[in-house]
Amino acid sequence: MTRSSGHAFQIIRKGVLTLFLLCLSAGLLSCGGGPEVASSTGHYLFVSNSNGIYAFSIQTNNTLSPVSTSAEQSLNGINGMVYVATPGGQTTPMLYVINAGTTIDAYPVNGGSIGTPTSVKISNCPVSSSFTAITATPGGHYLLLTYESSVVAINLSGATTSNSCTTASSSLFTSTPSGIAVDCAVQTGHPCNVLTTFSNSNAPPEVVSWTEGGSFGTSPTSLSNITTNPPYPLFSLSTTYFYLFSPTKTIVSSLLGSSTTSSPTSSQTISSTSVSPCLDTLANQIYVPTSNGSIYQMGIQTNGSISGANQLWNLGDTPALDSIGTCAVED
Repeated sequence: MTRSSGHAFQIIRKGVLTLFLLCLSAGLLSCGGGPEVASSTGHYLFVSNSNGIYAFSIQTNNTLSPVSTSAEQSLNGINGMVYVATPGGQTTPMLYVINAGTTIDAYPVNGGSIGTPTSVKISNCPVSSSFTAITATPGGHYLLLTYESSVVAINLSGATTSNSCTTASSSLFTSTPSGIAVDCAVQTGHPCNVLTTFSNSNAPPEVVSWTEGGSFGTSPTSLSNITTNPPYPLFSLSTTYFYLFSPTKTIVSSLLGSSTTSSPTSSQTISSTSVSPCLDTLANQIYVPTSNGSIYQMGIQTNGSISGANQLWNLGDTPALDSIGTCAVED
């Protein structure tokens, strides 16, 4: 090797070393590659506040990307909402929203886009207002709603019509429920477990039986094993656990659906009071909006455990989600 060629080699070697160090400082996995580029998982998070409903694409790197910086649907007074993939056996997914406690509006959704709503016809039910919370059975054939001190099951014959409805006793619960979740992951021939929670801090959750196409039980079980008196519940079909969200910033998880009177298996905390969380059943992720405009994500496992909170959104992001009301996931 000549002196000039050796000098050129040294320059090349220094250049390669410089590029390598730049790669490391940029957080790249290798000098020949780049950082992981986030893409949509195909799942969408819907969040309501005083302006309406916002849609976010859930990304592969566990971040949220707003579909729009403005509300897709502008309405105020949302008491609850739930996503149903096959409502009444139909193929068009719907987002069911309690509008000001008086109507149940069905919004067709597709890839984070929210269409024009149609009110669900529930004229054949003795209950038509004062709704406080909503959930749905896994197959999408029933909507369950709380009202006053009771609960009603609406049998959907289509996305916006009902065949029939079943109401429980008008004074079934100790007070007006603030949340509802249903566990139908039960043995054949056994009734589902409907768990209700209350905003009254002195009222523990209550569980009442319900048979699809049949009636509600008449004697709810008060869950004295839950001492935090949480106002919001969820149920995961994939883990078969209830998840309860307390006003003391503690998430109490792992109430096994088949053993709701047992002690909770695990708990986690977040930095602000949660408001009406929602569940991505297919991805085993819980999304927790909070009173300070943040959104947290928490993973759940089949053994009842729940991971620590990962903050995905805060009030300083755009759009700013002040006065968050509730959420739902299109999975």
